[in-house]
Amino acid sequence: MNKVFWLVLAGVALGGCLDMGAKVADEGADDATAGSDVATSTGDTSNPQVVEVELRNLAFMPNEVTISAGDTVRWVSRDTGTFHFVAEGLPSDSGHAFESPQLNANDTWEYTFDVPGEYIYFCPNHSVIMRDAKVIVE
Repeated sequence: MNKVFWLVLAGVALGGCLDMGAKVADEGADDATAGSDVATSTGDTSNPQVVEVELRNLAFMPNEVTISAGDTVRWVSRDTGTFHFVAEGLPSDSGHAFESPQLNANDTWEYTFDVPGEYIYFCPNHSVIMRDAKVIVE
């Protein structure tokens, strides 16, 4: 049998799965709670986490998250009747390290942060009020 078969079989036997480009939230992930100002991942670099940030009522909830290198932030748009984007930096910046596609109601977008540091982000569509949100990567 070929190597791919054995890798898949080993992954299933260990209770895991192969990452074929899809991002899957870990059941034990410390997801942001609605209304929180700050969310934090568990800091376990051997088990990357997914932290959710909601775009609701023209705000990022929570406005700040602290994660470990290798963790993923998933932005979920909850606003109806408008659309959002998520872009790294400030509205005056000309280039962005990351920028989402248009997010309509219930759309999601994820970005994995591999390099420690502080990442400021905003919504270019609502840059006056949806700005200065932060991801801190430890």
